[in-house]
Amino acid sequence: MLYASPSFGSKWGDKLAFVSTYFRHAMGHQLRWGSWSLEDLDGRFRDLVNQKKIPLLAGIEAVENHFIMRWKYLPFFKRTLVVTKESAGMYFGRAQRIPGSDHFGIVKPDSHGHDSHLLLVDFLTESGFAL
Repeated sequence: MLYASPSFGSKWGDKLAFVSTYFRHAMGHQLRWGSWSLEDLDGRFRDLVNQKKIPLLAGIEAVENHFIMRWKYLPFFKRTLVVTKESAGMYFGRAQRIPGSDHFGIVKPDSHGHDSHLLLVDFLTESGFAL
């Protein structure tokens, strides 16, 4: 299960590159759109999936629905995502958009009825895993 996984990076990594440089935050640089380290990791994982090196490997990917901050006075955040569908959904088909989720909330379901949790339960049930 990959939740908002930036397989190809995030354009926010580019926008905030100066912060990563100032604080010497290596991961911030790795999360830039199309970074060499993510490209390498993407290629190796894609090979692993396509060459079926792990028998019966299956997965599903999910992406957030809105930006971390929602301010009515800054409408450009309305269409902005930390991880877009272009960066997620690269290995196991189309990424599922989780309604009402942001980049942080998608990985921290607040109840058993949260859509992130339900997606995981449905995937495990359909895959034949006992819960």
